[in-house]
Amino acid sequence: MKRKEDSEVAEVNAEHVLIFLHGAGGSGDEWSSFLQDIVPSKTKLILPTAPKATVAMFGWMEMNSWFNMYSTYASNIPEVKNATIMIHSLMYQEMKRGIPAEQILLGGFSQGAALALYSSLTFPFKLGGTLVLSGWLLAPWEFPNDVQMLPNYHSPLLQCHGERDMMVGLLHKLC
Repeated sequence: MKRKEDSEVAEVNAEHVLIFLHGAGGSGDEWSSFLQDIVPSKTKLILPTAPKATVAMFGWMEMNSWFNMYSTYASNIPEVKNATIMIHSLMYQEMKRGIPAEQILLGGFSQGAALALYSSLTFPFKLGGTLVLSGWLLAPWEFPNDVQMLPNYHSPLLQCHGERDMMVGLLHKLC
């Protein structure tokens, strides 16, 4: 279900899709100009905006948030799973429109990057790749020892993280 807060840049005859998720307190629209400048032609951008919710980590302030975070290291996993269902739904919609899963990229920044990574690893079809900007792996205990069996384990992954990032420490990095 598309909300008025969501941003979508439809490319005529799109062959690729980038779904990009903002960080806590942000919006999809804030990434529109930047991403339009760097994505290849024939790429449709889908930039959803998280619903407003209170976030414990930020003093219960109400903001756009994909899920509640209690601290840098603890999140509300049932809310993560609900948000993941919504992200998977966006990918399924694009597949129904004729875009192969391997032409769909999923990415995000901070909280959105964490959700993108989790959503990618739990999606049953191989995606074109995952872009993680200042993100971390949510619920690492959920992933089996044979993680190599997941469809997106071998999909391309670009993870970028600043050494001076004060919100998401390097302890959260993947490698």
